[in-house]
Amino acid sequence: MPVDKLSLPAITRRPRHTPDWPDVPPLLARILAGRGVDDPAQLDLALKRLPHPSSFTGLRGAVELLLQGRSDHWRICIVGDYDADGATATTLMVRGLELLGFPRPEFLVPDRFEYGYGLSPAIVELAQQQYQPDLIITVDNGIASVDGVAAARARGIKVLITDHHLPGDTLPDADALVNPRLPGCEDFPAANRPIIRALRLPRQLAITGSENGLEPTLAHLQEGLSAARPPLVLLRAPALRPPAYRELAANALPVCEKARAALIVHGGPEVFRAIPGARGLHLPWREANKLSARPVPEDVWLGVSCHDRQEIDHATAIGADYVTLGPVQPTESHPGAPTLGWSVFADLVSEAVLPVFALGGLSPGDLREARQRGGQGIAGIRFWWPQS
Repeated sequence: MPVDKLSLPAITRRPRHTPDWPDVPPLLARILAGRGVDDPAQLDLALKRLPHPSSFTGLRGAVELLLQGRSDHWRICIVGDYDADGATATTLMVRGLELLGFPRPEFLVPDRFEYGYGLSPAIVELAQQQYQPDLIITVDNGIASVDGVAAARARGIKVLITDHHLPGDTLPDADALVNPRLPGCEDFPAANRPIIRALRLPRQLAITGSENGLEPTLAHLQEGLSAARPPLVLLRAPALRPPAYRELAANALPVCEKARAALIVHGGPEVFRAIPGARGLHLPWREANKLSARPVPEDVWLGVSCHDRQEIDHATAIGADYVTLGPVQPTESHPGAPTLGWSVFADLVSEAVLPVFALGGLSPGDLREARQRGGQGIAGIRFWWPQS
């Protein structure tokens, strides 16, 4: 059967700009720049360059749990993975705890073909049979072990998870959890931040439509959330004055939370500060252009509306997590306005070092095109907002 060339993803170029860094080959410099490295000092692998322990969400709780275990003479079992980093991490944890005054902990490096991957219920049962632990510590696994942690907690065993894999939608109910890929830990390695952010972003950024009045807007929001279930919702209502927008956002927050959607507010930094509970801020270009630094904390989303390469570069400089780029195609709201087209969109995306959503005149059928052109996905109203 012949291969349909149109079904194959397009190959996008690396950024044309090659940083002039001493002792770094040009090809490697371009690759690193494409991953978000903007300073050769970030390539220093000395211990002093490692992230400070305080940047790890959950570390304080893990330390307190370990101190309690040492004081109360808990029996500890380390559960590792049988690959290279799992075996190394198991060894380091065993030796490290001994050096810190703990009795020598037991350990399990299970065969995943027999017991499954990570802290499975079967491994919990095996640990209970062999060691009767008071505390299980996972290394290089555990972030997805929802059932295994539940099985341990049901047996009265406390669980400390240390892992580096991407978390899923549901986190295990562990007593303590340390993972550099959890929200709030994006400073971990600078080169990985754009990748981690892109993996956490959805492929469709849902933008609210315009309705007359608070109640009709909330009704449409609830209907759209129920039907499309978008994980991110950008609350855009440019016709509203600030007090009316704050009232809308305050009422939209519980609606989004009930649907497990994160609400991103639209406007300047003062809008975000006025709406506690918002999970991000999306800056119109006129607001982004006033800024020289990131205006919101690292653990919330920051987006910027962009239209050309210079605006994308500025969004990158102020620490944006994503941008919208458009209009890609003609829109009903701005008839006759100039558009980028997919070719220009692809050129701009190929030089961007952060996720880019295509915006303007798009429908769900355009998602594949946006992805093939190198975009994160599409942003818009039509694919999810109910029609009046």
